[in-house]
Amino acid sequence: MLKETDRTDPSMTEKMFRTILAETLCRVGPELIKHGRPSTSDPIETKRIKHKGSSLHTKDVRLDPLNHWPIWNAKRTTCKHPNCKGSTYVMCEKCKVNLCLNKDQNCFRSFHN
Repeated sequence: MLKETDRTDPSMTEKMFRTILAETLCRVGPELIKHGRPSTSDPIETKRIKHKGSSLHTKDVRLDPLNHWPIWNAKRTTCKHPNCKGSTYVMCEKCKVNLCLNKDQNCFRSFHN
């Protein structure tokens, strides 16, 4: 357990710490797979929500050494590494982030280190 004297950032409140911890734990858990047909009990059509874009995971999830595996996409997408404008077929299985991974550049490795 962490004692009050072991804090690395004294300006972080307990509420901030709990919020960051909860967000990190929510992103690390396994994805739930729905089975069966979708429910038809809600006849009202829902409006489609426009998303601003995908947000990158917290630093804790991105830098943890567990289950970051490259998987291949069918479509070519833009690399999400901050210093890269290339396109790639590779995506991190855990983070769901598209990153370059080839003999010339390895954004996948630098993104997770």
